[in-house]
Amino acid sequence: MYKITFSSRGQMVVPAPLRKKLDIKQGTKGTAELWGDGTMVVRVADEKRKPSWSEWARQAHGLHKEIWAGVDPVEYQRKMREDRERY
Repeated sequence: MYKITFSSRGQMVVPAPLRKKLDIKQGTKGTAELWGDGTMVVRVADEKRKPSWSEWARQAHGLHKEIWAGVDPVEYQRKMREDRERY
């Protein structure tokens, strides 16, 4: 485990062994995600690597929740199946 230092401006100093292993150079892009338990996950962007299905699902979780507010998913699925059987 490595210790990470934050500057007064919130910048994160990544230890040299991690920078080498992840090939982090000036201008390298990445993402940060905050989990509910207070864990911060930082990912270094890799244009060659496609995200896994679980990463896609985690990123999509909660999108458009206002559209589905008040909709019972079981009832919605039942109606969709009924409509499909009619045709």
